[in-house]
Amino acid sequence: MARYCVLWIPTIFHKKLSLLEDRPNAVDVNLCDIPELEYRVTVTLDCNGNVDITPIAEGDDRIVRLTFIKSTFNGLFLYKYEESTQPEVTSLLGEGIPFVIYNTIKGFYHKHQYRNGEEDAFLKPYVIESQSEPDINSSTNDALVHYLENFEGGFQAWLNVFQRAYDDVKARKWSINAYEGLVDMTYKIKGEELYCKSLGRSVNYMPDAVDCDKPNVSQIEFNIGNVLACIKHLESKALNEFGFKNATTSFRIALWALGFSILLGITSVILSVFGLLKC
Repeated sequence: MARYCVLWIPTIFHKKLSLLEDRPNAVDVNLCDIPELEYRVTVTLDCNGNVDITPIAEGDDRIVRLTFIKSTFNGLFLYKYEESTQPEVTSLLGEGIPFVIYNTIKGFYHKHQYRNGEEDAFLKPYVIESQSEPDINSSTNDALVHYLENFEGGFQAWLNVFQRAYDDVKARKWSINAYEGLVDMTYKIKGEELYCKSLGRSVNYMPDAVDCDKPNVSQIEFNIGNVLACIKHLESKALNEFGFKNATTSFRIALWALGFSILLGITSVILSVFGLLKC
């Protein structure tokens, strides 16, 4: 039995993904969630797309290699999982792929636009032991279903958080900070919706899109539509932020002016009373 993993690199386009030019090909990360128990490894991407995970500590010769096999137009990357560990030695990564490793590999190809990488924790790497290589070109392949189910759970969790934030805004009607947080959350969710729809709708093109380098007309049309949706989303966000900040500034200026007027009124009354007393 061989071990394989399929990592989904978030994309709003149906085309072959390229490496980001401004990213280093080697990144040091901490495998341990507890800083006091820090255990650092280096994640290295070679020119063939293979990923090596090696400990920084001296004397630890455990190495994990994710051998790149192929990728699809919708961002699924298939790797063969190989580890140079003797049976009696503890595995470097355990049974799966830790989120920090998955997030680091995503960073070679994907730049987070709508939120930081740590907020992608709802996406769990897909790992499987199988006698045959998983078929990631099928419209019903298990890895695709796995990541869509991740999104399903993620959106349900965001709904609960959004509802609590909305209730908080209602309870604090004049809280500008609470409202800004609600608006920011809305744009994050809408941004993730673009990625989710890109992955979900890719099933419509999978039978005709085995070749990543030659997208069909329907895929090109989809890409254009998603680009326009992304531009519209960013435009709406910019207009809202600009308008809201102006409204906030005007509101604060109005409050300052009101306070200043009240202060002048009180001062005038005090001076008048003081004048009468002198008389």
